[in-house]
Order: sequence, then structure tokens, then C-alpha cells
Amino acid sequence: MLGLDVCEFGGQFLELLWLTVCYRGIMADKEKDVPVVEDEDEPDLNYQPPAQKSLQEIQDLDKDDESLNKYKQTLLGSGPVVADPTIPNVQVTRLTLMCDQAPGPITMDLTGDLDVLKKKNFTMKEGVDYRVKIHFKVNRDIVSGLKYVHLTYRKGLRVDKAVYMVGSYGPRAEEHEFMTPVEEAPKGMIVRGSYHIKSYFTDDDKTDHLSWEWNLHIKKDWDSADHGRTCALQYYVSSNKYSSSSKIKVDLDSSTGVAIMQFQSPPVNSLSLDFLTEFAINLEKLELDRGCRGVIITSAQPKVFSAGLDILEMYQKSPEHCAEFWKAVQDAWLKLYGSTKVTIAAINGASPAGGCLLAMCCDYRIMADNPRYNIGLNETQLGIVAPFWFKDTMANVVGHRETEKGLQLGLLYNTPEALKIGLVDELVPEDKVLSAATVTMTKWLAIPDHARQISKSMMRKPTIDKLLANRDADTTNFVSFITKDSIQKSLGIYMEMLKKKRS
Repeated sequence: MLGLDVCEFGGQFLELLWLTVCYRGIMADKEKDVPVVEDEDEPDLNYQPPAQKSLQEIQDLDKDDESLNKYKQTLLGSGPVVADPTIPNVQVTRLTLMCDQAPGPITMDLTGDLDVLKKKNFTMKEGVDYRVKIHFKVNRDIVSGLKYVHLTYRKGLRVDKAVYMVGSYGPRAEEHEFMTPVEEAPKGMIVRGSYHIKSYFTDDDKTDHLSWEWNLHIKKDWDSADHGRTCALQYYVSSNKYSSSSKIKVDLDSSTGVAIMQFQSPPVNSLSLDFLTEFAINLEKLELDRGCRGVIITSAQPKVFSAGLDILEMYQKSPEHCAEFWKAVQDAWLKLYGSTKVTIAAINGASPAGGCLLAMCCDYRIMADNPRYNIGLNETQLGIVAPFWFKDTMANVVGHRETEKGLQLGLLYNTPEALKIGLVDELVPEDKVLSAATVTMTKWLAIPDHARQISKSMMRKPTIDKLLANRDADTTNFVSFITKDSIQKSLGIYMEMLKKKRS
């Protein structure tokens, strides 16, 4: 089994070498009950890691180098999150088995009594694709070479071993997340039954950060009652693998690995709470689908890509509703901006505000060459301030100076202007937008996935981490701002103006 360790400190080649020689051993011998698993089936790379330095030592190096200090702060944060030495440096909080064909992810809380998990049976349908997501915190010092080791037993005999390379991480207040590659559950009458699993979260120093045991039952079908007890988050479930509701349609071409996601929420594809929720769920399903390599996002509505955030979700709503809505906006951005797939925006109409944000999240933007169409973050024209992650996304696309002008003036750029500043990458005739996106997708897919994904992560990770570290504060600031009387008045005036235009 191959995995991928994207290490913040740049040792991709060494880690890829390690992952290339790692494999699963199918064993018939009983496993000794030891807390950390390092046995004969793991290769010796004859690699001696350098002496470990503390976080403080690294931060004290080259203190006078301002650019290096900023880079170190981006990677390492400002310092230890927890000073109490009695609290573990690494805390594993939960593990989730994620499967887009399941009623929902199966989540294990790892902060309580782990003995409870020994008595619990988690059910998985045979033959399904799944991934493992691990949430953990690093509190004080950098930890290198984190790995998740997964031993599977049946009737006392070890039948499988999996080693997932997690990576190296510095301390921060927010939890880290790690997602394994897609795996396929075994299938067939012979493999159905109960399996006992020993899980270990360890590192290069063989530190036992957490060890626990649990049980998995492979069945012919899902046990709905079991999922009702164990799921932490319910998925949107439809008769199709991807939803084709009134708001979003997703078609995945299995022969090319390219999915086309069409917005079809008339009249203008406003980003409502329901729309954003469905959008994020479909993106997550595509992310988990190993048959998908790229996503083209476009609109089924004539003359509009998306008109942006739905003002009705922010006007005369309770603070609780506004908070729920804003978290949905954050989720949609995180999933699209952080997607490992090739993403291309086929912009076949106007794309102001939130529509522009979604387009900027994509790897490449093709827009219909129609001077009547425009694109930009025009929030200030409504009396609204674009949050820092809107600003960072735009700055990463067109640069700081153009972003400063665009945000202060609430500029909407026509198509030639958008091309000139780099807000879009290509202009094509209106009836050629989708076909041009398809041709461009083939060029991007010609690049090896792992190399492209690592490069994309290097460029985008600091921007994503910034929101993750400040997500609650960002939500609080939005709710406080949007519920102000003056802002509500501005939104009311804008809505009246829209009503007059329609009439």
C-alpha cells in the first residue's frame, strides 16, 4: 500500500522513497502485544535523522532575518499552545471511517474511555471504497514522522497491516487533519465477519501517542441501526452517487475521470445555505472518489455563473442562523480551495461577489468573451467588508495592489479587464466555454497527480491554515457585523433596489 507524506519542511523525496518501499504483510503468526509496532516487515533505509531541535531553538535561529521569521511563524505558529508538561504533546481526538456510499461517516471519540471501543462493533459494507480521517493536536514541540499503524486480526491471527505516513507538524491551537488514500473493503462470503483491530498513533521516535482497539464487522449490507448510533455527521443521500437535485447537477465521466458540476438554482444561482451545503457535500464525494481526477464547475443558467451569497440568508435573520450560514460559506471555500482534484471554472455568465470567490478557488478560469459579463468582489458596494480569506484568495490570484483597489472600490471587471489583471486565464466565445474547459483539463491531467497535488498544497496550505486557525473568530466577527442595524439597513435598501429593477 502506498501513501503520501507531505512534510512541511520539504523532505518530499525521502518520504516518497520511504512510502515506495512500505507494503502490507499478510501474516499468519500471532502478533505480540506491544504498544508500538516496528517489526521485520518494515525496511531499513539506513537513514539517520538529524538531531531534533526544540521549537524554541528553531524560532531562535536567524532572528534578524525578517522573511525567514515570517516563514517560520507560518509553519510553526507563534509558540507552544499548551505549556503544561503533564498534557501530552500529541493528542489524538477522533478517527473517522469515511465512505460516500454509507449513511454517514463512522466516528470514534478517542478522548474518553478507550475500553468502551473494545466492546463496540462498527459495521462496513463489503467492497465499498473508504478513507480514514484522523484528527489530532500538537501542543508544544514539533513532532516528526507521525504515522498511523493499523493491525487487523481475525480469530486471533493477524491478516493485515497498514502503515499510513501522516507527516511532521508544529503546534497550533486548531486540530490537524489527516486523510488516508482511498481503500477498498474486502468482499465475498469468505471475508464477511468480525475483525479485531489494534490502532497505534506513533512517530519516528517510536513514541506511543495513542493505542486503542476496536472491532469491525464486514457485512453484505450496511447496518442502519448501527450507523444511527455511531455517525457524527449525516451525508446527503440520494438514489444516485452524486446528487442531481434542483440546485446542483454532477456528472462524472468514468472514462476520463472528469466530473462536470452544473449550478442550476434559478434565477441566478444564489449561494443559499441549502446550495452551499449541497455544494460542499458533492465536492467531498468527488474528493473521495478515486475515479475522479478533475472537476469542471459551470452554470446551467443563461448569462450568470453565480450572483454570489444569498442576501436573504443574512437579512433579518437570527445570529444563530447567520452563524450557520457563514460556516457553510467557510466549508464550501475550504473544500474547493483545498481540493486535490484539478478544478476549472467554466464561467459562462456574470460572476460577482461569492461567484467570483468560487471561480478564484479553481486552478484555472475560462470565461465567456462577452463584455456585458463581469466578475469581481464588489462587497463594499453593499456596505459589506470581504473577510480576510476572500482577500487572501484574490491576492493569490491577481496580486496585492490590484486586490487592494478591487476590494476598496468594490470593482466589477468586464471580461477584457479581468483577463488583463489575471482574474481569468482565458476568454473564449460563449458557446465554447465548456469545450475549452474540457481541452484545458486534458493538459492538466497529463501532469502526474502526486507532483501536481504537492505543488498545489505548497501554494495554498498557508492560506487554508490561516482560516482554520481563526475560523471561530471569523464567524463571530461576521455575525457581529452582519447583524448591526446599519448593515441590515444597507441590505434592506439594496433589496428594495433589486425589487424595483425586477418590476
